[in-house]
Amino acid sequence: KVKVNPKPTSKRRYTQLKCGRFAMESYNVYASNSYSWSVRDTLAKELFYSTKKTDTMNYYYPGKYIIVHKLTSANACVTIYRDTVIIPDPPQVVMADADTFACFGTTMKLKANVLFGKPNYKYYWTRIVKDTGTKSPWKSEYHISGDTMSDLSIPNINRDSTVRIRITDGDGCIFYDTTTIYKKPLPLVGIGIDQRICTYEIATFDAQNSDTVKYMWSTGDTTRIFKTNLKGTYWVQVMETKWKCVKYDTATVFVNDTVITNAGPNQAICDKDTFTLNASHKPSSLTPTYTWSGLGNLSTYKLKSDITKSAYMFTLKTVLTQNGRSCED
Repeated sequence: KVKVNPKPTSKRRYTQLKCGRFAMESYNVYASNSYSWSVRDTLAKELFYSTKKTDTMNYYYPGKYIIVHKLTSANACVTIYRDTVIIPDPPQVVMADADTFACFGTTMKLKANVLFGKPNYKYYWTRIVKDTGTKSPWKSEYHISGDTMSDLSIPNINRDSTVRIRITDGDGCIFYDTTTIYKKPLPLVGIGIDQRICTYEIATFDAQNSDTVKYMWSTGDTTRIFKTNLKGTYWVQVMETKWKCVKYDTATVFVNDTVITNAGPNQAICDKDTFTLNASHKPSSLTPTYTWSGLGNLSTYKLKSDITKSAYMFTLKTVLTQNGRSCED
């Protein structure tokens, strides 16, 4: 005698719910006293498992899902259904920047975008306080009053920072996203102090660093070493080539007035006559130090000619000190 037991049967209903949830229901059930649901992606990877008659799952990605529903009767008869469902995009929040970096001292701007949610949205930004001494991803988080807009500006970045956005949409669904901002150091730059030079000299500035940076001077020069003999204020921008972090330094070049020496005109005299050397200079407002070759440091000399010398040659050097810098002619 062979007894034939009936196989269990049912109908299935799949429903997309609010807040990225999906419901599966077995109804019009016949001869089944146990159930199982297995939700798989197109690569047969199991994403969700349940032994309830009706259950819900959270989903995070749209696309095709394969749902395997198993019914088992009291007599161990089994029926397996395989359904394919297409699930639309779930609502989610995405920051404009995932984990990113910011150069020291700069301002980082973040913007939260809600996809497939229901307006209107409420925003709530928090900063995460890291705690490397525990197993939890963070120790605590704090909110700064006013950080309730869709975008957030973090000024003067001086350390690594983790920021989280919590958004509540019009259905009351809550979404989160988190980003970490890694602080990157600025390049080292120092072109030295201001320089004061004479008109015949050249001021030289060295932006230092190595081949890992790029240079841009206020004059348009792109070399590490910059030289000029013109007065003015000059700046250099040094950019680190990996993270594009930028730092500036500035210096001023002062140029002293041009020293002009005047030893007087050439003279023609008779033997035994007396002649006079008079030193003068410009700018006349500055106190000079004169040096006559073979004579000394006076401004005026009276000399008597000697027939044994057919000509005299005198050279005059003038040194003027202006704002602590001595220049000569």
